[in-house]
Amino acid sequence: MTDTATTITSLELHHPKGLHREDGRVSTPARSGAVEPVGYAELLEQVKVRVRTSRVQAARAVNIELVGLYWQIGRLILDRQESEGWGSKVIGRLAADLRAEFPGMRGLSQRSLVYMRTFAAAFGEPTAQQPAAQLPWGTSWCCWTR
Repeated sequence: MTDTATTITSLELHHPKGLHREDGRVSTPARSGAVEPVGYAELLEQVKVRVRTSRVQAARAVNIELVGLYWQIGRLILDRQESEGWGSKVIGRLAADLRAEFPGMRGLSQRSLVYMRTFAAAFGEPTAQQPAAQLPWGTSWCCWTR
């Protein structure tokens, strides 16, 4: 037999999506009995690394943008409360109206808006360029509540 026979004999166990190889990776059966081209495994690994790297970079960029947004929302609330003398009840109403406008968006609860206000009060300027901006929002607000 050819390389296919060697590959199959070196496999240790079956997996629903293919066969596990000795190195722990899953080898999916080639379509219509075709043999995997030389270098294909390396190409696949390179593409997977790039996809994973890009996903992390995209998540980091989104996180930086969200931290900036949360600071801005907090600053707007803080400024309006100071200039208009609004109390804390306005935050509950704002949260309800925002959730009605953006029903699928998380992070617009009354508690989150209070955290945003606290965040803006703690920092005079947005922290988007600071290392703290790269922390997940959950980590940031946990720091303020302790």
